[in-house]
Amino acid sequence: MHQIKNIKPINNLYIDGTVTGEKIYFDVYFPPSYFTNENKKFPVIYQLHGANQHYSSDVKATTTFFENVWKKGIWEEAIFVFPDGKGTSMWSNSFDGKINVETNIIQEIIPYIDKTFRTKNNVKSRFIQGFSMGGFGAMKLIGKYPNLFSKAMSFDGALHSWNTFSRMRYRINSYMFDSNKTYYDETANPRALLALNVKKFTDQKRLFICYGSMPIIEKLKNTFVKFLDENNIKYEVAKQLNAGHRLKTILKKLGTEAFRFYE
Repeated sequence: MHQIKNIKPINNLYIDGTVTGEKIYFDVYFPPSYFTNENKKFPVIYQLHGANQHYSSDVKATTTFFENVWKKGIWEEAIFVFPDGKGTSMWSNSFDGKINVETNIIQEIIPYIDKTFRTKNNVKSRFIQGFSMGGFGAMKLIGKYPNLFSKAMSFDGALHSWNTFSRMRYRINSYMFDSNKTYYDETANPRALLALNVKKFTDQKRLFICYGSMPIIEKLKNTFVKFLDENNIKYEVAKQLNAGHRLKTILKKLGTEAFRFYE
């Protein structure tokens, strides 16, 4: 296990996975008051990157933005964790056991973070959000683990159904899900997983969706929202941001006030 001798605001870490037996890499960001108040505990936000990106890809844009959120007193400071999505995993486990991204987050990283750092170790203080493929992952993981995450945000998320995913991402579908709809629905499809736990999402808004300006993302968003409406799942959706497909620009256009959603 990677030993942390001097905690910095941003730390590149790894742990030796006890379940998968692999080295699991991720970044952790600590807010300013983590270093000035040794008795304070913090909520945790898991930020999932987009396809073909690195686990450090979103660190600067996300942490710079949230430091401004906290300066305005909009929401309490939080620890950020940036897991490794291994390219195009869709934040899932592959059918053949070669890619174990979901297991790495749920069974390895989260327990490690809560055991090692001063976190508020409860569902009300654990959040998940993501950009592009990460938006898919955030909706999929809160749908599958509603007792682990409080709320989820999708930033220009690729909110695929089976039909759009199998048609547009057939190569990923092949090596991640064996082009098998049953395996996809049972393990990765946000719609199927939210429907399975639908009672957990009908009483309060736990899902937030925003999108930039890409027509395909808007189409995926529209069909996803239609599914939510049909199942009486509560959500909040931001208007088109005219921000392109860049996390930094999307956050800027979205604005700091949006993060009162996490309160």
